[in-house]
Amino acid sequence: MRLKFSLLGAAFLAATGVGIVTLAEAAVATATFQVKLTITPSCVVTAGAGSDIDLGAHAASETNVTGTNSIKVNCSKTTP
Repeated sequence: MRLKFSLLGAAFLAATGVGIVTLAEAAVATATFQVKLTITPSCVVTAGAGSDIDLGAHAASETNVTGTNSIKVNCSKTTP
């Protein structure tokens, strides 16, 4: 009985195309493709810890008001 069932099952699988994958069917497919990337030029400007420069309060008649802080400009490589 077991042999008859196995033969019947094998005949069904062969007729329907369902079943065991052969080595040729399991081969790896390869292809080529392009990768494209556009980098947008940009700059970032920061000043001091809070990105502000505080010159304090001065009279409107004052000239040459000075203050200190650090300013950092960071641009992408091709930014003009």
